[in-house]
Amino acid sequence: MPISPFSKRNINVIMLALGPLTLFMGYLIGAFTGGADTVRVFAWNALLVELLVIYLPSRRFMELHGGHEAFGLVKIKPVEWAWALLLGIGMFFISTALSGTMRLVYEALNFKAADFSQAVFPGSGWRFYASLLLIAVIPAFAEETLFRGALLFSWLPGGVKAALINSSLLFALVHLQPVELPSIFFMGLMMGAVTLVCGSNLPAMAMHGANNAIALLLMRFADDATAAGADLDAKTLLPVLLVYAAIGGLGSFASFRGLRAAAARRLEKSPKELALKNAQALVHLAAIAPSPVGAKPPEIRRRAALSGKAAVVLTYIVLLLLNGLMLLAMVLDIPGLELLKS
Repeated sequence: MPISPFSKRNINVIMLALGPLTLFMGYLIGAFTGGADTVRVFAWNALLVELLVIYLPSRRFMELHGGHEAFGLVKIKPVEWAWALLLGIGMFFISTALSGTMRLVYEALNFKAADFSQAVFPGSGWRFYASLLLIAVIPAFAEETLFRGALLFSWLPGGVKAALINSSLLFALVHLQPVELPSIFFMGLMMGAVTLVCGSNLPAMAMHGANNAIALLLMRFADDATAAGADLDAKTLLPVLLVYAAIGGLGSFASFRGLRAAAARRLEKSPKELALKNAQALVHLAAIAPSPVGAKPPEIRRRAALSGKAAVVLTYIVLLLLNGLMLLAMVLDIPGLELLKS
């Protein structure tokens, strides 16, 4: 069964289950580990959330809807990996500037943003290397399989912009980090755009992993107060954030051009042709997708579209409510929510 409107409907149903399931798993992990041991918490998160809830269902979905190559799991050249890693570093600087600015805004509004920050102190020795695997490698591999793989490519027949925005917004909302939401949304847009240009989501995995790894490295060599973002001062922090944004913007621009050129050589296409390559192919697949026996194609497609729309609307409602609850917890002390901060 190739990618079709039914693929979009099915992935929307899957996304409807993922938000609450991710929250439930996070709550269980926080309750049973106590959040004291970072490596232990993220080991359970990698196993139960990243692999069991996100990766395995995504790979099964791909197998049932055209195979992994139809969803961007396509090999790339070593030079593309290198450019993608550099682009991930640039993305880190821009996203840090965005998240730092949002922290200042929330603190100015007397929201307890610091209480819900995602600062991680990985320690040293084996604990640090285990943290790299559990926080940088596995989440990048699993989450990009879903968001820049199954989700993005399933949405492409309905339009490139809609697919890019929806996959990025759902990626941001499912993290349940209101302070970081603009930053995560921006990262989703960058990784989605790179996936469309390269015809592969492996560069997005490299970008995602590089972003998380750089954050861990900085926290490893910074003291606890610095890593946690204590003593925020807009007068001293804003210039730093502007420098971060400038460095990240220049680095990302140069790296993106290099990555696009490398992908063009691999695909033997001009850079301008790459952005539309997958969208055109998937629209064609949607047009020729076989319909179930005994049903008229227009009727079947209409049902698929309506069913998919209901699922994605419910997904947005659920995720927006959960993020709203987290925002409320920044103002009010709600028992139990501290278990979700890990």
